[in-house]
Amino acid sequence: MAVVRDVGNHDSKFKSSNSDDELCVFVFRDGSQRDSTLQMLQSFRNDKILCDVELLVDNTKILAHRCVLAAFSPYFRAMFCAGMAETFVYQVEMKDINPLSLKQLIDFAYTAEIQIDINNVQELLMTADLLEIDSVKSVCCQFLSKQLHPSNCLGIRVFAKHLGCQQLYHTAHEFSIWCFPYLLLEDELLEMCYPDLKELLYSEEMCIHTPDDLVKLIMEWVKYDLMNRQMNLVYLLNSVDMDRLSESIRSHLHDFLKQQTSEVIPRMCMQRCEKYQQICELNRGKWKEVLMVFGGERCGDSLRSCEVYDGDGWFALMQRPSNSVPQLTQPRSAMSVVQTLKGVYIFGGVNCWELQDSVEFYNSHSNSWHVLPIKLPHTRHGMSATIHDYQIYISGGCDRSLYLNKIDVFDLRCDTWCSKPSMMHHRGQHCSVSLGEFIYIFGGAGGPLAESNEYLNSVERFHPQSNNLRTVREMLTARANFGAVSLNGLIYVSGGENEVTLQSAECYCPATNQWTILPALLNPRRGFSLVSYHSCLFAIGGFDGKNDTNTVEKYHPNNKQWQTVSPMTTSRYNLSAAVVRYPLDKLCHQCRKISS
Repeated sequence: MAVVRDVGNHDSKFKSSNSDDELCVFVFRDGSQRDSTLQMLQSFRNDKILCDVELLVDNTKILAHRCVLAAFSPYFRAMFCAGMAETFVYQVEMKDINPLSLKQLIDFAYTAEIQIDINNVQELLMTADLLEIDSVKSVCCQFLSKQLHPSNCLGIRVFAKHLGCQQLYHTAHEFSIWCFPYLLLEDELLEMCYPDLKELLYSEEMCIHTPDDLVKLIMEWVKYDLMNRQMNLVYLLNSVDMDRLSESIRSHLHDFLKQQTSEVIPRMCMQRCEKYQQICELNRGKWKEVLMVFGGERCGDSLRSCEVYDGDGWFALMQRPSNSVPQLTQPRSAMSVVQTLKGVYIFGGVNCWELQDSVEFYNSHSNSWHVLPIKLPHTRHGMSATIHDYQIYISGGCDRSLYLNKIDVFDLRCDTWCSKPSMMHHRGQHCSVSLGEFIYIFGGAGGPLAESNEYLNSVERFHPQSNNLRTVREMLTARANFGAVSLNGLIYVSGGENEVTLQSAECYCPATNQWTILPALLNPRRGFSLVSYHSCLFAIGGFDGKNDTNTVEKYHPNNKQWQTVSPMTTSRYNLSAAVVRYPLDKLCHQCRKISS
């Protein structure tokens, strides 16, 4: 309803009921009118009424209305409204365009509906790009993002780069790096052209993979077309940190270089290989893998602070405030953490007993935290999160009084949530680990019913491809609020609580479905974090049965011993930790080391 003052006709027969003679004007909007107009235009088109242009593509004729096409597509707007020859002719011939895709897009202009599938998405995206139809281009990119697989990610990456689809390119690029070990089995990798392979190998994110894997790839790629590719060998090897090569791969590379037909290239490479030196300085030298600890609680208060362990000691601040280890955007404890190539995602948790449904992200490139515009589907704490095939699986948790059996999945490729089949048991304060093609869900508190509240030793194995859940061998000890992590094909479990704070540790072998007792922790602890770092296990912080603790233990799988390492600067309970790539300039001599 709008009101306007009548200043024109003072002799009108109809007077406003308002005392100041204001005229009331009712503004009517028909939400269905746009749809009905489109439907009528489509009906006109089907009946060949008022059609004033015919598009001719490979003997396919498509009737339409110039005004509809011009309003729909900047490409057609320029064609019909800029005085070009096509403005004045009835039949317009279009070349180098897929007729079926063009027809689909013209139909979309009239119906606002389009069907996209794996068979037409590529041609549809190319045609939408030509016609500058951003909405269809965007949804095609989203569709392709969900189809990413080791067998197609490199092709989609090149395709997206060619069309200038930046978001799809970055998603496919990150996916290619993420699943790099699987790409070694794909012909698509061997068929890559040299510039594309070089760009991939020189990406900063490739530092998460071992130099051994990179050298294997380079050798296989060169052998695929030896005569034409051997001249690229030295430049590709420039991307590898030769100092970190294993003896077996170094020997294999040495033998491979000897077999080449060119004399100059092998000599250049072998000199460097034999001296165990880096061939060139790389951008990846700007980063280092470190342990980062997030939040938690101390004396009942949730914390925002974070700490970093670089192998020598812990630090929280540098001398310059701008170079500090950044704090969380808000205090959190009992949250879930997942590390990715870009950084770390933190989900939910509690802030001084108030449940949180927000998600924040640590960007390792900018060394900063950001609250993301997404929420947990269910507000909770004590859930567990793990990542598998570019998707984050969040299971169980507690919504104050009841334990949950839900599994929610966040797809990093398109930032969307979906649900998976529920767990057999309701669980909270449990652990989940992704290993191979399965996700393993261990222990916790809960039971068959939401009201259940018992310590669990059951283990469920989830297969994401088939959505199949089944039980496997139970843990030797029922436990909740414990730590679990995978290392070298095994899953290690330690600490937690079961009426008392636990010190025991055990190891699960998926291949044999057997558990083995391990040496106990040096100190009992629950609500701590267990992380794999530098081929060892680190048990960090927690509650030792009497007090919150800042102590840290390291376990060597080879000698099967726990040893004490530098303590954190702050005692923390219900904390989280992850291995991240941290900027080296934050680890320089200006770092204020708290412990050593």
